[in-house]
Amino acid sequence: MQVIKDGIGRDVAFILGVTDYVGERTKKFYSEPEEILQFGALFFAGGSEAKPHIHKNKVIGEVQTMEVIFVISGTVNATIYGTDKKVLTQLKLNVGDILIQKRGGHGFKFPCDTKIIEIKNGQYFGHDNDKEIIE
Repeated sequence: MQVIKDGIGRDVAFILGVTDYVGERTKKFYSEPEEILQFGALFFAGGSEAKPHIHKNKVIGEVQTMEVIFVISGTVNATIYGTDKKVLTQLKLNVGDILIQKRGGHGFKFPCDTKIIEIKNGQYFGHDNDKEIIE
């Protein structure tokens, strides 16, 4: 797992390469318990179960949008920015790689046909209310 930090030592993002989670036969959460977006890789042995359940509602104040990108096919060239809009790093995401963005920003270039899954906390009020473009 690669952790990307800003200039004051806060985690901005982390990358899970496919080798970080494939083959693991455990239940492992990569997020801290207090984070709004919880992320883990869970292995369940054949014949086991997750008991039916409902998640309880919680009252959460203003929160930072967090985002997860999972590369299904192709390649993503990612630039990760700190909250000060300065570049922290540039990296290449390949099939099976997962980017978890906790704060700051990002930009993506797709050198070939690429399919990703994007997961983030809501609500979504349209592009103009959701994103601030970094020039």
